Amino acid sequence: MYKDGALIDISQTASYTVTGLKASTSYAFTVKAIDAAGNVSSPSNAVSITTKDSNDVTPPTAPMGLTAVAAITTAQLAWSVSTDNVGVAGYYVYNNGEKIGSSTTTSYTAAGLKGRTSYTFMVKAFDDAGNVSDASNEVTVTTGDPGHPQEIDPGIIDNYSTWYVGLNGADKPANPTIASLSPLSNGGLNMTFDLKAENYPAFQVDPDQAENWSAYTNMNLIVTNPNTTEVQLQPIVKDRDWKWVELGQYIKIPQNNHDGDSSFIGLAE
Repeated sequence: MYKDGALIDISQTASYTVTGLKASTSYAFTVKAIDAAGNVSSPSNAVSITTKDSNDVTPPTAPMGLTAVAAITTAQLAWSVSTDNVGVAGYYVYNNGEKIGSSTTTSYTAAGLKGRTSYTFMVKAFDDAGNVSDASNEVTVTTGDPGHPQEIDPGIIDNYSTWYVGLNGADKPANPTIASLSPLSNGGLNMTFDLKAENYPAFQVDPDQAENWSAYTNMNLIVTNPNTTEVQLQPIVKDRDWKWVELGQYIKIPQNNHDGDSSFIGLAE
């Protein structure tokens, strides 16, 4: 079964009930047959329908408790759940009065922001009938200075107690003398290494108890490179069987001939 050209489900019979549609909205449906070998037929004729008007004229309640935590180029927003007489479909997010996106959850990451700039955010809830709530409280934040990263809140990283540096990709070296870690007063960690002796140092965290990160959608890092040599960074998540997930391509932290350079990196898990 295809809705507006996108596969939505597979039915074992010659009928199907589509749910989750919006009121007063047009949709086009087609079907294709599939055999046990995976061969797919040409599409059927397209059937277009327009759903009926909804009797629901009650908007959701306004989201409450909006908070925003700004980094350098992003801000992480969170708010409480709205209620509705039928059901909340999602939330519109506004930046300086302009709609910038929507979310089906009670969080949103505003990206593409400029450093050292103030932004004012608010959120509105909406339902499937098109009713929109009153606005949430407004929250104004100022993004960090790209040249001087603000204090770091370790967040879930605070749960970890075992830090170490791997050398040439090796796990937990017995004598990590080439590269080392030391804590910073802002909650971060400083890693030092000699590029002539070690060209692939790895900052690693190894929790004694397994952590469940399924509730998180982003990992945010602020990296400062005070060296006159470019450094390339790639975050990787490994499991106990040494299978890993690369969270992104190598990110270049440019060389710096002044008083420190930094990059904010937002990475989807």
